[in-house]
Amino acid sequence: MMSPKETFRLALLFCPLWFFSNYSYNVGLAWTSVSSSSTIGTLSGFFTLVMGVMVGTEVFTVAKLGAVGLSMGGVALIASADMSTTSSSFRGDVMCLLSAVMYGTYTNFLKFHLTDDNSVDMCMFFGFVGLSTAVLISPLFFVLHLTGIETFEVPNSTTMQLLLLNGLIGTVLSDYLWARSVLLTTPLVATLAIALSIPLSVTADLWRGTAEFSTEYLIGTAVVLCGFIVVNYDEYWGEKDDSNAMALASQS
Repeated sequence: MMSPKETFRLALLFCPLWFFSNYSYNVGLAWTSVSSSSTIGTLSGFFTLVMGVMVGTEVFTVAKLGAVGLSMGGVALIASADMSTTSSSFRGDVMCLLSAVMYGTYTNFLKFHLTDDNSVDMCMFFGFVGLSTAVLISPLFFVLHLTGIETFEVPNSTTMQLLLLNGLIGTVLSDYLWARSVLLTTPLVATLAIALSIPLSVTADLWRGTAEFSTEYLIGTAVVLCGFIVVNYDEYWGEKDDSNAMALASQS
């Protein structure tokens, strides 16, 4: 288990990678279409696999590459079926691509420095991430304001409540569960699992009868689910083969 000092040092290094990945994606989303940002965002699985193989947090297999391809193809189908605008921007696409690269970087960074779920107090870690972000990133508000890139203003009470609610559920809880999943499984499994929000939302909408989906949309959803199943199947048999090999080695 990491000491508080070691946890703070790790959070300090993790903070800028995590922040700029999320920031670049949101900027890209403002500059380009939802379909483009969603499709380019699926490249995070590809970058996670490539970087993971490079630093040793992932083992390359054809099945994993195929799973990434399925996830990307499924999201592309969904994005094309759900396209509400054809507007796109090269700079927005570049920002979304940068976000995907940064995501692959900080995901493997976390797995590389934390070998398992017992390596760190995750609540303390994200507490330090929040503290580091507040201290180091907050001055950027004024820089962006003075340069005219973004206008800084104090939100009203309703907006502040919504921001706090979204922060607690959409950021704190989701990132906490995501980080633990990275340590309990692999960076690629955790990355492809994020795309499961699509089939889960489709299931919820179908159950409530609040939406209708095209055949292309449903096929894309099924393909995303298949990608997640494939990568988990590959991980399961890979671990089983390693266990059998170790058992045979110990017997001999």
